[in-house]
Amino acid sequence: MEQQANEVPDLASTYELTNDQISDYRRNGHVMIRHAATAEEIAVYEPIFTHWVKELNYHDKPIEERDTYGKAFIQIGGLWLQVSKSNSL
Repeated sequence: MEQQANEVPDLASTYELTNDQISDYRRNGHVMIRHAATAEEIAVYEPIFTHWVKELNYHDKPIEERDTYGKAFIQIGGLWLQVSKSNSL
């Protein structure tokens, strides 16, 4: 899953946040920004992210042996750091 940096859309755009979004972030620790990525950008990045999640997933228990949270989510801390070390993006 080798992608050259010039083959993927740049996601470094900035977005103007409303006061409500800032308040929501401060209150909840997260905020949803709708339309931050286009369908075309998602189509390019989704298979890349899926590849790296599968590659770096350390969970070896079958799904039926996992707790409820483990069945619902795969977490990989610092995914962007690990991928950037590989120079794949």
